[in-house]
Amino acid sequence: MKILHICSYYNTSSLYKYLFDALRDNSHVMQKVYVPSYYHFRLVQEYGTVRELGKSSLRIDFVYDECLYKLERYFLLWRIKKVARRIKKEDNLKDCIMHGHSLMFNGGICYEVHKKDLTRYVVTVRSTDIEILQKLPIYKNYALKIVENAERVIFVSYSLQKKFMELFPQALEYIKNKCLVIPNGIPETWFDNLHQEKIQRDVINFVYQGTFHARKNLLYTVDLMDCLNVNGVECKFRMYGAGPEQELIEKKI
Repeated sequence: MKILHICSYYNTSSLYKYLFDALRDNSHVMQKVYVPSYYHFRLVQEYGTVRELGKSSLRIDFVYDECLYKLERYFLLWRIKKVARRIKKEDNLKDCIMHGHSLMFNGGICYEVHKKDLTRYVVTVRSTDIEILQKLPIYKNYALKIVENAERVIFVSYSLQKKFMELFPQALEYIKNKCLVIPNGIPETWFDNLHQEKIQRDVINFVYQGTFHARKNLLYTVDLMDCLNVNGVECKFRMYGAGPEQELIEKKI
């Protein structure tokens, strides 16, 4: 099986690496990870860079394509069609399935390629996609075309699937049989190095692991923990990760 991953966010999140590594262990799968990016903006600082460039190895090939200008970030459909033309021109898509790792940009690229040669694709819907569609409803019809033509529509949580269906009640009938909920994977490191600190059973323990980004509402969560403790509900909150809000969070704590 040949998989072409369209993953523009690869360098700003570590979660994709674990999926690609797990698939690489399957000798029947050949992967190509296509990462479209901006000229001189390979590491997108506002999202908090958390990983370095991936290196090609056995059964997995990374292709970094600096093909977009900064101004083009404001023209979503233009970006999608520009990158799709580059893929159709350069890649042999015979017997290949594409995976768009977001709905609006990466999934849009898959849809544009599919329109020409009917290459199969699956698409993953993420929280940023919901935010885009809520703020810019002009793209809702285009989003419907993407999911309608996809082989599978993957959601990373049931709550995200619910939000999507609330935005697109008309889509329920023709996509309900191809929807899957597959949460983001957990690295084996978390199981191999279990924390041995004795946990107080009379304290409510909360844990967050991920990017320290505004959309994660961590500053609000710190306020919530403070409120609980002040009102007699003893709790402890651990945060693991890094990102653009790290300094703000540390100051607030």
